[in-house]
Amino acid sequence: MKTWKTCLLVASLAAFTFAPQTALAKAPTKQSSKKNNANQAIYNQAIAAVQKGDYSAAFKILEPLAKKGDATAQHNLAVLYQDGLGTKADAKQALYWYEKAAAQGEPEAQFMAGLMYSDGTGTAQDYKKAAYWYEKAAKKGHSEAQNNLAARYATGSGVNKDMAKAKYWYRKAAAQGNQSAAYTLQQLETLEKSEQKGKGSLKTQMLNEAQKASTKQK
Repeated sequence: MKTWKTCLLVASLAAFTFAPQTALAKAPTKQSSKKNNANQAIYNQAIAAVQKGDYSAAFKILEPLAKKGDATAQHNLAVLYQDGLGTKADAKQALYWYEKAAAQGEPEAQFMAGLMYSDGTGTAQDYKKAAYWYEKAAKKGHSEAQNNLAARYATGSGVNKDMAKAKYWYRKAAAQGNQSAAYTLQQLETLEKSEQKGKGSLKTQMLNEAQKASTKQK
């Protein structure tokens, strides 16, 4: 269960390391440039530590930066807490840092916060908060968040049931290659056709089966 999260850690840090320089051009002050350069150096150190399998070092490198409000560090600190890499596994702390990063617009962190609220991991189960974070990530193009938000609308868990919105988000996710969303969307469309022909008696059963298949868990 740790492999994909380890990959996420490296990918997330690397994404910043190789960020387009045009992004830095929007912050021309010497103070801002120095800060970005300093953060880049810290990310490089964390990447090197992860690649060596030294998660304890990576944790020690990222924690101070996360506490200073850096979203990338916060996101990756959450990954380390969730998997117990370089520190004791702590779902509550993982959610705390995911939400910190999510509040700054990190789509994957938003999705993970939603997933933890949906599962009741590190917190009491709360579908309303799950839907809140799923929607944030979904609007930024996160396909799994789009799929899970669609499931919330289809079942009316955490949001008012709205099949039009459910199909909208399933289509968004399916368009990005999300097979679970594509499958569920197909099932919903089949159900609608059946209802039009007066064959909707199996609707609830089929919908429940489709939702179980659609919600992708990490």
